[in-house]
Amino acid sequence: MVSAFALRDTTIIIKDKVVSRPYIDITLDVLHRAGVKVQRQGHSRFFIKSGQGFKLKKDFIIHGDYSSAAFLIAASCLIKSDVIITDMVKDKQGDRKIVDILNKMGARIKHSGDRIEIRGPFELKGIDIDCSDTPDLVPILLTLSCFAKGRTKIYNIGHLAYKESNRITAPAGELRKLGARIKIGRDTIIVQESSLRPPAAWAIGSPTTALRPAVVSSCNDHRIAMALAVLGLRTGGLIIKNSECINKSYPNFIRDLKSLGAEFTKILP
Repeated sequence: MVSAFALRDTTIIIKDKVVSRPYIDITLDVLHRAGVKVQRQGHSRFFIKSGQGFKLKKDFIIHGDYSSAAFLIAASCLIKSDVIITDMVKDKQGDRKIVDILNKMGARIKHSGDRIEIRGPFELKGIDIDCSDTPDLVPILLTLSCFAKGRTKIYNIGHLAYKESNRITAPAGELRKLGARIKIGRDTIIVQESSLRPPAAWAIGSPTTALRPAVVSSCNDHRIAMALAVLGLRTGGLIIKNSECINKSYPNFIRDLKSLGAEFTKILP
């Protein structure tokens, strides 16, 4: 984005395999709205002429964030719920695939206009999920996979090793503390179903899986912390260490999860 202000023309060339393509598309969309012209060849080569600057309109609408909403959507699928999330426009955000992924797993989520409606819980089934373009969904997908019938395979995720934490080994290690059956590879995570699954009528506060309560760590990663908090709704409670990192991306997460019936207690050091 700063290339629009550069003193010289800029050419960006991506030589390795391109992942997280929707993030590139979102950036290009914002630049276009700001009046910046970018010449491109797919997702691997971009040319930006110098001195363009930004020509933003007075009002610039920012849509709802699917990577944050994914945690509320997932929680609503795991517990008895009747939830409507608004301002979820069907734009170029890659993480809006969370709705399609969950519906393939057995959920019945309605997405009409900018509204997402969930009436959980749902009996989920394991599927194969390509997360090459949706890496931020992996922590919450791992939580969901712990409660799915059968095997869930999440693949094309080698680039997750270089996020706020190693999002391949870190969440897998924390979930194993609760009894989850997880196998990790360089580019793949496989999650086997727990021995118990939720009945049709399930209420908050009734642990129904083989996962057992434990003390877990956020690994100082906001998405892992939120994924563990959602999982705690189904395990009879968790103690999550270093949960303050949630404030990095979603400072109102605890408040919003409380609206679903969750109970939180801050433990002083």
